[in-house]
Amino acid sequence: MGFTANTAFVVLAGCAGALLSALLLGASFLLFRRRHKRSRRALWEQAYVDPVTGGPTRLRFERDAEALASAAAPGSYAVVDINLYHFRFMNNLFGRAEGDRILRHIYTTCSARLQPGELICHIAADDFRFLLHFSGQGSMVSRVQEMAEAANEFNNELTDHYYLWFKAGVSVVDGTADTFAAYLDYAKIACKENGPGRPACRCTCTFYEPRQREQALREQTIYNNMAAALEQGEFQVYLQPKVNCFTGRIVGAEALTRWVDPEKGLVMPAEFIPVLEHSGFITKLDLYVFGQVCATLRGWLDAGLEPVPISINFSRASLWQPHVMEQYDRLRRKYAVPGKYLEIELTETFLADGEGAFVALVDEIHALGMRCAIDDFGSGYSALNLLRRVKVDTLKLDRSFFPRTAPERERKRALTLVRHIVALGRDLGTHIVAEGVEERSQVEFLQGLGLHTIQGFYYYRPLPLDRFEAAAFQKGQAIFS
Repeated sequence: MGFTANTAFVVLAGCAGALLSALLLGASFLLFRRRHKRSRRALWEQAYVDPVTGGPTRLRFERDAEALASAAAPGSYAVVDINLYHFRFMNNLFGRAEGDRILRHIYTTCSARLQPGELICHIAADDFRFLLHFSGQGSMVSRVQEMAEAANEFNNELTDHYYLWFKAGVSVVDGTADTFAAYLDYAKIACKENGPGRPACRCTCTFYEPRQREQALREQTIYNNMAAALEQGEFQVYLQPKVNCFTGRIVGAEALTRWVDPEKGLVMPAEFIPVLEHSGFITKLDLYVFGQVCATLRGWLDAGLEPVPISINFSRASLWQPHVMEQYDRLRRKYAVPGKYLEIELTETFLADGEGAFVALVDEIHALGMRCAIDDFGSGYSALNLLRRVKVDTLKLDRSFFPRTAPERERKRALTLVRHIVALGRDLGTHIVAEGVEERSQVEFLQGLGLHTIQGFYYYRPLPLDRFEAAAFQKGQAIFS
């Protein structure tokens, strides 16, 4: 049989088909490898690259930090947890995109100040974690404070400042814990125990101590139970009278909260208020107390009584709640309570969030017909120049002006300041209330200045509603059951 053209064509076609199949198989293999690499890369980035900052994730940080700390001598490193105080409310105010931009700014700023062998990661939300060289508490405090100051330098170019407040918790990797993960927990516990910063220092720093673990467990119990407690009415409103020191009559009150747990009994505010503030739940409690106060005032009006004004605390966390005063006004209108009987107390710490936000809030309170007071006036955040920009109805002198155990010279200086503040309030047409007064000599001094209104244990402690009504409206007998 001869080798014909047809045979050659069949052979060539077969070779071409085999070559094409090989090429297709190779291309498929390359495409598979490329997709596999891309998939592996995506999985790697998901596990090790933070989507907000572009830096390492918590998983990558913990792996690398443990390796560094394990290779170093005990006490060479410290884990530092940093939380941005009330940052979630900035997200509400400016939007998530702007919040993420600020987080990237903090990451970049702090990363630039790391030393060789140190690490940083964005844990989640508004939390960062560091592994830093440790050479003593003083130097550690200086470093984290310097990072906080650097992160806030953008305010130098702003007219209306908004500061980023850092809370740092530090756990020294000293070899006493069984696992590296324990040091991570210790830093988190120390950070939670920390409070807000101060104007002269954008970061407060707390070092872990073993007692903090027990405290953290107690706080977690409060956190787990607070929502149910509010729903079941375990939070009760007490009223502390404000007294005219010349007549002895009750002329007002401040609404304060007590938690009456059915099993533990009375839980003091110092124990649960910080937990509620840290979690943001305090905003719900504020609104609940305001509603209870409105209901109380409505009851007095319906009984034909002339109510005394009641002041209600307004937490810093509420400042960043959208349309927050609209919620308050809805409650006021629900109970048809005239605004003149309601006074919103703001602490001086609000100034740390920016004068613009403070002024806008005061204006909104007044626009709704309610009064406004600055609580703890003189406690450290005072900005007397602000009184030129905004009209507040009441200044409440901080109890630190009336120390019981301070040296005589210090007490005299405090009372000199009180004298000038009272004169300032008189000139501005601002009502002054002295808070925390406990001694007859303090009452006599304030009377000599012409100050009329006093709130303090010298006259009354916070009272349940029935006892307040008995004292304010009908001596010796409660008006309501």
